[in-house]
Amino acid sequence: MSNKRNVHVVDSEVTFSKDEQLVSVTDKRGVIRYANKEFCRVAGFEESELVGKNHNMVRHPDMPKAAFADMWAKLQAGLEWRGAVKNRCKDGRYYWVDAFVTPVFENGELTGYQSVRTVLEPRVRQRAEKMYAQINRGVNVGEKWWFSHTFRLALFAAISLGLCVGALALPWLSFIVPFVALACFYPEIFAASRSIADMKAHYDSVSRYVFFGTSPCSVIQFSDALHRGRARTILGRVGDGAKVLMDSVTLLEGASKKSP
Repeated sequence: MSNKRNVHVVDSEVTFSKDEQLVSVTDKRGVIRYANKEFCRVAGFEESELVGKNHNMVRHPDMPKAAFADMWAKLQAGLEWRGAVKNRCKDGRYYWVDAFVTPVFENGELTGYQSVRTVLEPRVRQRAEKMYAQINRGVNVGEKWWFSHTFRLALFAAISLGLCVGALALPWLSFIVPFVALACFYPEIFAASRSIADMKAHYDSVSRYVFFGTSPCSVIQFSDALHRGRARTILGRVGDGAKVLMDSVTLLEGASKKSP
């Protein structure tokens, strides 16, 4: 069957194991330069069918444009990007991945991007399916107004005022209660809010909402996940390179045994 974007899709999922990593490398335009055998197998393509083609050939129409716009904005700024991605297989089926994409530099010059994909956690996938569907319908999935710093400050002020009024029986409490409250909650009200606002400047995105929800504090979790993902990407790329090397060694051994 096909959908409104005129792309052949089949409502059937392709899965892969938690031990596998789907790796690809593209140039700066998104043209595939390398794809490991796990990626080829899951996507249903031969390596020759992928190399030289734009990576959007595996894009699924259910993915919102906002997610990829955010990805390219981050990558072109020299930053990494993490996201929950639904890709389309050659035969129209789909597979979900936890994708971590980083810029690739050679001799200090940006040459392209690499993506290491692993199995996506079920809870993240459920949230992604819901949010992506909302985004495609034009629904805003950003932070809720009741999480805003301004609203919480106003609420705090109203509660403090109520406490002062309630302290009419002991007038001197009206002078102490607000100061005690401010002293107790200063980090949450001021310091933490400023730190979170600074982090949002670098990590605010649809991916953050998908992975950790719309709470303002989720940006802290997302930042930490990005750092862990960076280390995972490096290890994944090294591991993939080692497997390619071992395959080459095996071929050479086989050829040597056949030699007279």
